[in-house]
Amino acid sequence: MENKAQIQPTAVRIRGQASRGGSLLILMSAGLFGLTTLLRLIDVPFVADIYLFITLICIALSAFGFLKLNEPRYSITMNDKGFCYHHRLGKWRIDWVELMHIGVPEVASGFETQTLSFIGIRIRDPALLVQQPSLRFLVKVMTEQRPLLIQAAKALEIPTHELEDFFFEPPSFVYEGNKYAGVIGQFLCRCDKLRAAFGFDLYIPVSALDKEGLQFCKEVRQLKLQWLAYLEQTN
Repeated sequence: MENKAQIQPTAVRIRGQASRGGSLLILMSAGLFGLTTLLRLIDVPFVADIYLFITLICIALSAFGFLKLNEPRYSITMNDKGFCYHHRLGKWRIDWVELMHIGVPEVASGFETQTLSFIGIRIRDPALLVQQPSLRFLVKVMTEQRPLLIQAAKALEIPTHELEDFFFEPPSFVYEGNKYAGVIGQFLCRCDKLRAAFGFDLYIPVSALDKEGLQFCKEVRQLKLQWLAYLEQTN
């Protein structure tokens, strides 16, 4: 009996919260500025006193709106090529066979467990993370991970007198017998610390998602199995 043909899974594109609402914010700021200017021109009481304050608010809203418009339209795509995270400065693509596990990092807080505002991905070879993106991208990611590093120190129960050494990123780092210098070495050192604390290599902020983190991870695991089964049959 012949095996039943495997149906090709659906490619998925995720538009996260970070890229939404940019145009609306710009329109709102323009409308607010226009209305305030009109009221000032017709000498409405008190408007002149708050005009500068409103103008600053409009500038801030516009700047935030333009930042949102600068974000990739889709923050995550998943297809036969694997799982891809899109950032405004670069991207990471991970083959399905390289993606070992995806979940939500947790840290103990007293008698409770606190979930962090990231999803974590464990891959077979963390060195793959430094082969694709630019150095500028890696520096930006390390900056965005500062809150994670603080939580990692708590999770690993680093003594206060050792925190300075823990937060220090060395100029070079040896991984799997290979020495990496500069930003690449610092990034791999950071990955090593975060992996020891939470068990993951790549961390994606929940603002890149369109749903709750645990549900998203569950759907990614299911999609991975579907794509691996399909690719095994078609190759």
